[in-house]
Amino acid sequence: MKTSLCVVALALLSTVGVGEDDEVNQKWLAMDRQVVNRVRATVPPNKITAAEFIKRLQGSDVRENRDIGFGARRMRIVLYGGHMSAWVRLLIVDKKIAALRIHFDEGGAVGDLLLKQWNKKAERQKNGSFVYRYNNKKLLARIRAAATKTLGKASPEQPEKDLDKVLLRHWRTLTDPMKVYDFGWLCYEDGSAPAGAAAIEALLAAKRLDLVRAVLRSPNPEGRVFAVHALLAAKKKGAKLAKEDKKAIAFVRESLVPISCCSGCLVSTTTAKKALADAAR
Repeated sequence: MKTSLCVVALALLSTVGVGEDDEVNQKWLAMDRQVVNRVRATVPPNKITAAEFIKRLQGSDVRENRDIGFGARRMRIVLYGGHMSAWVRLLIVDKKIAALRIHFDEGGAVGDLLLKQWNKKAERQKNGSFVYRYNNKKLLARIRAAATKTLGKASPEQPEKDLDKVLLRHWRTLTDPMKVYDFGWLCYEDGSAPAGAAAIEALLAAKRLDLVRAVLRSPNPEGRVFAVHALLAAKKKGAKLAKEDKKAIAFVRESLVPISCCSGCLVSTTTAKKALADAAR
């Protein structure tokens, strides 16, 4: 009898759940549509300045606005709808948008409706949400050129051609200036490693110190610090560092570009020098 009651209870809960999932709150949907329309009117942003783009978003919540080095600034902005939020990430160079990523984070029936309304190129995610991307290749090349001028030329310059899918993903995590993660290892409530830590460990496990040297010269600030930490550790184990590597390491270590760090549940912003010193303890 107990088994029968459990089956009936589960069936009732299942029926209630389906009804709730299928129901779309029309007031919330109207708010979602307002956000989509507002963002849609700003893209592609190739003919307006970053300041004008941000102004047109209206009423946005700025989560990040910081210098990442070599003439680039990264911002993260959130626009709240009803069911969903639009997470906007942009890279600014010379007051213009070099890269833009907008994640509309709702899937399901609402995601379908909003994607149809969006009516622009977008990538559908596994959970049904969708992402819009924009890149200005000339401005992105300018950041990389500035990094190369200061830190030296990376070798290999284009390793993507020789990497398998897994290493390529880790390489992009460490070098893409739009990737956001913290410098650290045992972090957050579950003691997990940030994406950058897992990525640098993967390059080391593959014995690709050449890729780590290339990451040292990348436009991602946390990626650069992970590379410095890895190269200094490799040096202690007998690896030889070229004069150019030592010079680049010194520059990154002394740079005042803010670095996002994590240790346990604490996340803070500090300098590369302090982050590396704390990691060495």
